[in-house]
Amino acid sequence: ANLVLENDLTMNFRVRSNKLTSYDISTAYILVQRDVYATGAKEPTVETTVISDYTVEGDRLVFSYPGIAAAQMNDNIIATLYIKNAGGKEFVGPALETSVTANLNGLLGAYAADAKMVTLIMDMVNYGAAAQIYFDRHTDALANEAYENFVTYASYAWGIQENANLQPAELVAVTGALMLYGDSAANYFA
Repeated sequence: ANLVLENDLTMNFRVRSNKLTSYDISTAYILVQRDVYATGAKEPTVETTVISDYTVEGDRLVFSYPGIAAAQMNDNIIATLYIKNAGGKEFVGPALETSVTANLNGLLGAYAADAKMVTLIMDMVNYGAAAQIYFDRHTDALANEAYENFVTYASYAWGIQENANLQPAELVAVTGALMLYGDSAANYFA
């Protein structure tokens, strides 16, 4: 048997194409800047990636950012949409600052009544924190630090945490997490 732990998390950024009718969608791309912590490092380096390929899901363009390791769940990610109009002038959307952990936090708020989903999310966050510790990556801000008193059966059974009856300290509402669009194109583009 063989266990391979690779960079297997992907973050999808969705853009409403129906808000982009005045723009040339073929020119759209997302610039992703991610804080990357080397083993034992206290300060990150910034990795920049341009994502120009996208898929279409209904009225949304989906830009995928793959290669995020469990130990990088809490790393800061900033995504910015760039697109040109028919005249070739480039427009820049507002930067979206997020992380895998922040998005899992949003899902936790949205699915708080679903015990299986809560278990899955919390065990993923705990796995991310354990990977951070194991690989000595950004250990001063663990993926599960906001949930130190919240456990699920799976993590409790392994003795990771002690009190299984408390709730998370804070939940972030799912107000467009991972979505790079606002209520109107005027709000979106400068």
